[in-house]
Amino acid sequence: METNQKPKGPLDIRSLKEAGEFTIMFDDDRGMKCQLIAADNYNLLVSWNDRRVLVPKHSVKYVLL
Repeated sequence: METNQKPKGPLDIRSLKEAGEFTIMFDDDRGMKCQLIAADNYNLLVSWNDRRVLVPKHSVKYVLL
């Protein structure tokens, strides 16, 4: 990437795409290791255990990359 070129897209979505596989942690300290399929301002659509799961961003405590 050129130094004067700004990366495209929100930082959270870019980071998850670059990581490939990551762990979403919830308030109850449970986690799910998954891969990003798509995202918008409110939700993450992820692949987890051969299933597609829609995770509301407000339910995510933090993400381990």
